[in-house]
Amino acid sequence: MFLKALLATPAVVGQCGGRSAMIMQQFITQNSPKCVLGSGVRFLYSSEALGIDNYANAREKTALQFQDLREKFYQKMVEFSDPASHNMVFTEDLKHILHLAENNETDLKLVRQMLTKFNSQNKELRFGNYIFGPVVMRLYHHLNQPDEALELFLHEDFKFFFTQNNSYHLLLDLLFKNEKYEDVLKVFDIIETRQSQGSRYPRSAIILYLAALYKLNTPEAFERAVSLYKKLNAAGVGHIRRAVSLAAGLAANQGRYNEVIEFLALLPGQGTYVTVRNLKLLAMNGVGRHDDVLTLLQGFLVVDMPEIKLKNVKQTVFKDVMDRIVSDFESLDNVELKANFSKLHAQLKEFNHVSSSTLGELLLSEIKEVKPREEGTFTRSRYNADASRDPSRGRSYNDRRPTPQLKRPGLNDLS
Repeated sequence: MFLKALLATPAVVGQCGGRSAMIMQQFITQNSPKCVLGSGVRFLYSSEALGIDNYANAREKTALQFQDLREKFYQKMVEFSDPASHNMVFTEDLKHILHLAENNETDLKLVRQMLTKFNSQNKELRFGNYIFGPVVMRLYHHLNQPDEALELFLHEDFKFFFTQNNSYHLLLDLLFKNEKYEDVLKVFDIIETRQSQGSRYPRSAIILYLAALYKLNTPEAFERAVSLYKKLNAAGVGHIRRAVSLAAGLAANQGRYNEVIEFLALLPGQGTYVTVRNLKLLAMNGVGRHDDVLTLLQGFLVVDMPEIKLKNVKQTVFKDVMDRIVSDFESLDNVELKANFSKLHAQLKEFNHVSSSTLGELLLSEIKEVKPREEGTFTRSRYNADASRDPSRGRSYNDRRPTPQLKRPGLNDLS
């Protein structure tokens, strides 16, 4: 079945003022989607980075606009989206339903039916420049519907509907946070075959793909990571510190310490970053270069770089990394090495250079924002930019034609 029933919790209402706030509160209380994710769900990207916050604001405005017309609008859309109906689903209709739909089977079915009708209409009549792919994915992300989103993405009829980097980003993040890591790999394999907005390897897709491999933590996942970096090198794609760190972290978890060092070599000049230093510690300890481990640990105590350049992040050794090093040094026969390490360890603890956090927690910590140029969006907010011109142009669902004078009952006729 395409539609899945979900357990629900109340959504959070945005802040408004005055009489509008009272109207908003009443409307949302009665009609808001029950879609808040559980605390156990892992977020890799923030709502701001995904454009979810602006999408939620747009939903509130649409809810106010339709507070007295919602039921009649839904009735009309059920009628117009019927495959047997000669009525068309217009761009504005679809925009409205994507900002009104709630987390229930009836609404999700209507969304799918309207998308199908809209996508199957005469291509020459779809002349507008509104890009629906990311907005649809934001709806599914907002409602936490990974299966719905994935099935629509994989459907042959929608092959050219979700060809934007932001659509990929939203879908991959939704799958990742619901721990559908194998599906993340499946979607990435599809993205890799496409040329989207000038690249086969969108930045966010690479990060989410490697995060999924890191979570899988299998020999097969490691081989996938190695294979990806061979392709990235061949394609001349620049390396992303978070992505490389995830690949190196996966290698460390698999006991492939030589490969950890090789991955970190892709990040020249970035050796002062906390993740990079901790991964290098793990690798040097793993290959038995204990003198180098002591040198690296000494570096945490003597930082020869202005703190402002370290973005005010205190240089620390993560708890799990230190625990591994302590265990390995305790098993050494070299008394001098053990004594030197014991002294360094005490100093690191005294000056609070040993963190209670783990390396994995930092590798999977939330990414607050995404630079617009990295995702192919150059102006306006992330959410609004999606709803504008398609950078790739010429997509079958977004052809540009002179506007014909089509008539059909509008909002005024629903009152």
